[in-house]
Amino acid sequence: MITIRLFFEKKDRAKYISHLDIVRCFSRAISRSKLPIWYTEGYNPKIYMGFSLPLPLGFIGDNESFDIRLIQDDYPLEQVQEKLNAILPEGIKITKIVTPVCKAERIATAKYTITLERTKEITQESFTAFTDEKEVIVIKKTKKGDKEMDIRPLFQIMEVKQDEDNVIVDLYVAAGTSLNVNPILIMNAYFTHCGVEDGEYIVQRNAILNIDKEEWN
Repeated sequence: MITIRLFFEKKDRAKYISHLDIVRCFSRAISRSKLPIWYTEGYNPKIYMGFSLPLPLGFIGDNESFDIRLIQDDYPLEQVQEKLNAILPEGIKITKIVTPVCKAERIATAKYTITLERTKEITQESFTAFTDEKEVIVIKKTKKGDKEMDIRPLFQIMEVKQDEDNVIVDLYVAAGTSLNVNPILIMNAYFTHCGVEDGEYIVQRNAILNIDKEEWN
């Protein structure tokens, strides 16, 4: 038996598919592909799938991943990719398959690009002023209730630029099994900062990184 890690993109209309439905989508595709897949044991066997870091609804994903196990160690990985891509719906595509190196516990950061519709209030200058703040206090919902939290130490701005239509922000955000910050918290805080009730923006997760700031694989 061998564990393999499948990387995939989730784009276009597929970004509106929830994580639970993504799991169902891959489960059905794997079943239809007739791959030599390993199933969990017990009364109700299921395909084993371990997702690295679920992607929030509405986000575009360039480099998402999950693990499965094959009962045939020498099964060609290119055939796994070809068979699944022939079945998967539009907007979801397997981009590469590797043998896992890192465990999920080593995920530390996610790299995002956020594209905002440019307005009088939403500009490169206003976003830069926002990130110059020493604190960014937000209310984060937890299982124990609402919690006030300073998220400024939990994200790092790499670049802010703008064109005629958009403000484009590249940033790193804390992510992982123990601490995971949703970029929506950052955007809500920014809109409050510049006095905008409901700005338009697109979030794209480009990569997941390990504690050494290297691509997680």
